[in-house]
Amino acid sequence: MTFNSKFTKNKSLIYIFFIGILISSFYSIYNINKFEKNENDGHLMIRGDLNLIWREAHAFKKDLTEKKIFFGNGIAYTRTFLPSKTIALYSFLRDQDIYENIDKKTIKEGKKLVYLFFQIILYYISLLYLYKKLLLFYDGKNVSFLIITFLALDPNIIQWHGTFWTESIFISMQVFLIGMIINKNKTNFSCLFLGLFLGLIFLQKTVGVFFILFILFYIFFSEAKNRIIKIFNISLGFFLVLLLLGLDNFKKTGIFYVMPTQTKNAHYSVLVPQIFSEKKRC
Repeated sequence: MTFNSKFTKNKSLIYIFFIGILISSFYSIYNINKFEKNENDGHLMIRGDLNLIWREAHAFKKDLTEKKIFFGNGIAYTRTFLPSKTIALYSFLRDQDIYENIDKKTIKEGKKLVYLFFQIILYYISLLYLYKKLLLFYDGKNVSFLIITFLALDPNIIQWHGTFWTESIFISMQVFLIGMIINKNKTNFSCLFLGLFLGLIFLQKTVGVFFILFILFYIFFSEAKNRIIKIFNISLGFFLVLLLLGLDNFKKTGIFYVMPTQTKNAHYSVLVPQIFSEKKRC
């Protein structure tokens, strides 16, 4: 690829990123202006499981402010771990309460747009990181450019940036993960960091617990040298995160566990009412 060709593609990518960021920003502003309000049944943008995550954030921030320590704060681990901590940290840095009245589920309005902008910027930084990694494999071709262009403008992804759901950050983390995996020079340290990052992905969204299985299979069949050591380092990093999570849960509840309690009772809350409903019909 010539210098002029690289310059043209990089310039085009800047324009594409700008368009993607602009669309995501306008969508975020629209959502904030239209739905950032409380009604009788709660906040329009923060309800259901998301409201429960914000309640966890409120409890974590309260304990963090009073106890001045990070470990063991908040209520019992029932859903995803990291989103509530991110919201609490954002609220702490912005010096704003999360709830006006927690009993009535009245969310504190205002100062939320910056959080959505953070999600947008994080996503396009992850795309830039992936683009640089892809160039190592597809230099001289248009594949890297087309992949990043698609991801930058895909409306199925952009729709999440203007919400407070966990998907936007989760998608960004997956993009970072792909860039780490396709790195040709995997050192012991990079593999350890990869394992730690897999742990963070699990903390962001519970389904991430399965990612490590695919990664280990990929490393085993793609790496020619020191594959066992690399697999060990990835596993070590991942289980270190799980260990810290388990200890945090133990400090709060007296029970060491790593999977949220929701995974144990969610199927009961969904299936049992349906079973009883069908039984009444019979």
